[in-house]
Amino acid sequence: MKRLFTTLLSVVGLSRPDARGQDIQTIDPSKILYTVPTISNDLSPVEKVDLPLPDSAFTLHEDDWCQVEFFTAERLPELQRMLKEYKTFESKNRTSSGWKNVYVRRIERLPVFTGEASPQRLGLLLKSTVGDAPILHATASLTGRVSNGFSMSLDGNIWLYGYTSDGGISVLAASVGEHPDDQVLTSVFATLHREAGLVLVDWKQQLLLVGVDGGGQIEVWQP
Repeated sequence: MKRLFTTLLSVVGLSRPDARGQDIQTIDPSKILYTVPTISNDLSPVEKVDLPLPDSAFTLHEDDWCQVEFFTAERLPELQRMLKEYKTFESKNRTSSGWKNVYVRRIERLPVFTGEASPQRLGLLLKSTVGDAPILHATASLTGRVSNGFSMSLDGNIWLYGYTSDGGISVLAASVGEHPDDQVLTSVFATLHREAGLVLVDWKQQLLLVGVDGGGQIEVWQP
């Protein structure tokens, strides 16, 4: 929950919980709002990062971890149940400038893309080069580089990233930058659905890409 606390401090104008030289301030808890409606409860282990970061480094805020991610189709009922629950939660906690509470997603991490050298196989499938692990950061500090992680820079300001475990890729997610080419991500989904039976969930947008019909159109499910 450290990242949540950091977010709270930034909302009220503080950067550190142990800031010295400041007068003690009081905060009305009812006025504290979250800047995102949902976060994942898990972050991968991280390693120390040497500074300065190279220009090619892929960085990601902790709160953006796995906001758009792939799962095997066998987990579709679980994802649909969570999205229904999340939709009700989000609407109850939404305000004009933020959220009163945040929905914490608790998901068991199971292999998404299996086999030896999984990132390299994924890169060949998508005709993309496997890059370094993503670097996570909080509001005002670096968290570290994802252990056993990888990233792939795609066209259209889209990145894929994740990390591996003994069974293959345990997390496979997407990061969508500014002014993205949405067709790139839908094309990636179509390929991974066809070749590996994966579905794609966008938690913030509350939607699932579940398949591709005979005419090549993406099949979407929403709660």
